[in-house]
Amino acid sequence: MLIFNVNVEPEAQKQTRFRLAQGRIFTYNPSKPYIDRMKWQLKAFAPSNPLLGPIEMTICFFLKIPKSTSAIKRTQMIAGKILHMKKPDVDNLAYAVTNACKGIVYKDDSQVVRLIAQKMYADDSRIVVKIRELNDTIFNFNLGEYD
Repeated sequence: MLIFNVNVEPEAQKQTRFRLAQGRIFTYNPSKPYIDRMKWQLKAFAPSNPLLGPIEMTICFFLKIPKSTSAIKRTQMIAGKILHMKKPDVDNLAYAVTNACKGIVYKDDSQVVRLIAQKMYADDSRIVVKIRELNDTIFNFNLGEYD
């Protein structure tokens, strides 16, 4: 199992921009600087060769508590009694992390077969990523549990 503590302010993956100039289409990824900062931190602890098998990824996004929050609410937020239900969306946050890990931790983000992501309040923003290979694990999802 690999555990990474990425010290960046969590940001959602932004949409790729397109523009037409001189009869040609140019693309621009506004999230590239953010993803590059994550990659720089991931490289220090990544395996020497990217993982090749199926992967389970757990991501916890710790987002800053607003400064205007009362002491009582702050305590409840840190304890997890008040959940972060504001933007950015957790799926857009996770998309940026899976893209940053591509080519460094694993070969391609299509290898992620199980993804668990959550947002929490904290005093310091950061991202904690846990990656586990599922080579010897049978992936069984019983749909009957959710009827």
